[in-house]
Amino acid sequence: MTNPTEEIGLANCQEVYQCRITVIRKDFNADLYNQCPYGASSACGRFEVGQEFLTSSRWDPPSGFCSWAWGDIRPIIMSIHGGHKAPMIACCTDGLRPVFFKIELVPSGPEPTAVASSCSACIGSENNRAGRSD
Repeated sequence: MTNPTEEIGLANCQEVYQCRITVIRKDFNADLYNQCPYGASSACGRFEVGQEFLTSSRWDPPSGFCSWAWGDIRPIIMSIHGGHKAPMIACCTDGLRPVFFKIELVPSGPEPTAVASSCSACIGSENNRAGRSD
């Protein structure tokens, strides 16, 4: 028999937020490229400024999204999916061809109740710090 509080907590662990990821800038650092040339001598060809992606999962990148960039911005994705309301700016770690993203919360369901913050499966929740009190 399951505890009713546990059932509520598990129900609240479902994704209730989505993230909108917008490409806001692409750079090419020619001076650095001249010091250490590798790959294309231009800005990233994977993304275009103004391109938007919508995530419905904190775990899986949207279709067509660069897996390296996803790995770089995933901590912010986790925070947004956990309910962080302020838009955030992040970039991939390609020092020669960085791409900058604006990542913002998009509600996709009912707001979670207070029980969700105590659910150990809700990674990214501001109140879930693996038992830490800080």
